[in-house]
Amino acid sequence: MAGNRTFTMIKPDAVESNNIGNITQMISDAGFKIKAMKLTQLTKGQAEEFYAVHNERPFYGELVEYMTSGPIVAAVLEKENAVIDFRNLVGSTDPNEAEEGTIRKKYAENDIKNESRSFFLNRSTNETNIYINLNIDGTGNYNINTGIKYFDHMLEQFAKHGHFDLSIQSLGDLEIDEHHTIEDVAIALADAFKNALGARENIERYSSSEVLVMDETKSSVSIDMASRPFLKMKTSPLREYVGDLPTEMFEHFFVSFVNTLGFTCHIETIGDNSHHIVEATFKSFTRALSGALKKNESAVLSTKGVL
Repeated sequence: MAGNRTFTMIKPDAVESNNIGNITQMISDAGFKIKAMKLTQLTKGQAEEFYAVHNERPFYGELVEYMTSGPIVAAVLEKENAVIDFRNLVGSTDPNEAEEGTIRKKYAENDIKNESRSFFLNRSTNETNIYINLNIDGTGNYNINTGIKYFDHMLEQFAKHGHFDLSIQSLGDLEIDEHHTIEDVAIALADAFKNALGARENIERYSSSEVLVMDETKSSVSIDMASRPFLKMKTSPLREYVGDLPTEMFEHFFVSFVNTLGFTCHIETIGDNSHHIVEATFKSFTRALSGALKKNESAVLSTKGVL
């Protein structure tokens, strides 16, 4: 199993330039599972120990100084033959000698900047510690672990049906209850969208025709991405839990997400089966969100000039 896991650190300048999302997307696209991520600051002693293999090389001192110059993202990756495959993905230490398609080659050529609307975020409180890697312009790849299995399932639907590439790792105080984890994941996810989206230019803005059916259940969602937080949500009655998800947190997830990202959303879902009602709502919501965020050629779809 040791050869199936590897450890890496993403450099300070990549963190500062918000390139974490693009780099981790390259890692995910290469078939690696991101098992853990942490935003941290290396001490000089830690950097010297980690790069001890290079201590005879002329750049060793500069490397240690550089890696302690700002925050880094440490990640544990998993894949068969992880060590060898990741070394090949990263490429040569000298960017001028790195092969096409490697991380170092693309980073050296500045190709990975602004390729997509992506953002890496770490939100840490006394109640939760959450890492999110989001690419709005993705293909629906996901790696989700919140500790609440049905919630994970819904977030997987969110990624897949919205065509968002999404990695979420959350460690929360589930020994108390599920509230803090669900609420804080919603806030952190919306904050990642806000940062990845930036100025609300060149987007469709509206998505008002999304209706999704799931057996006896029908869900409709309308969205306006103007920066006015408002949610109107109506669903058929639900049982107390769906799986391990308390249904009192169902609407609260959307309240937290809408208020943090800042947009108008109307949701109406009718049905008889609680599982179908919750899942259909997540699916129709993410499809509507994806439609509203779709790129277009208009600068800002508002006579005000801003959204």
